[in-house]
Amino acid sequence: MAKKFELKTVTLWNSLHDCDRHGGLLASKGWQLVSVTCDTAEVKTRFTLFFQREIEQESIVNEVSSKISENPKWKTLIEVDEEIAKEYERLKVLGDEFGEEFAEKYLILNDKNYLKNLSDKIVRAVADKENLEKLAKVKMTELGMSELQYNFYERFKKRIDYNLGIFEPGVRVIEILPYNNRDWGAFKDGLLVHLDDGSSLLVSNEIINLNPPQKRLFTAQEKDMWLK
Repeated sequence: MAKKFELKTVTLWNSLHDCDRHGGLLASKGWQLVSVTCDTAEVKTRFTLFFQREIEQESIVNEVSSKISENPKWKTLIEVDEEIAKEYERLKVLGDEFGEEFAEKYLILNDKNYLKNLSDKIVRAVADKENLEKLAKVKMTELGMSELQYNFYERFKKRIDYNLGIFEPGVRVIEILPYNNRDWGAFKDGLLVHLDDGSSLLVSNEIINLNPPQKRLFTAQEKDMWLK
């Protein structure tokens, strides 16, 4: 059977170590790293990784038909059982992914005694998710942050909370605020962190990994320049 090459390009604002880690993840899924390029922009380095994998035409057909709802057994089931079909359609209204989740889990259980419980559990999960999203929007507005900035704030705060508020030995975080000074592009839409040793920290959100670019401000002169 004739084969085709599938190509993938990944751009990372990361270290070479993180590029290797990302490449290893894709390699485990059959992708082969064929080349890497890099260029410097502002104070960061952008790496572009090029991957390819050889696939048969048959595998493309399998990917298209990978949905549980396309499973012949499931299609037959909802054709002959109105009760199951009704619950399936109810969940699809909330989103196709919830209909897929219902189909997948019901085929595993294969017992109508669990039908209503399974459906209700998925509905509750959707409601909980929507409430969390609403609360997040309220908090985002209160903090005066963009959605991108708020998502980064949540990730950064989670790390600080995990360390019990400690930034480094002997230094604790007092406050985390949005940083919106457009004069310093590397840190736009980032965070301003005040520490209890009197210093402040700028954190960029343009590299999403464990070590985003940071700048520590110790002196009054530095703070006047960066925080004006």
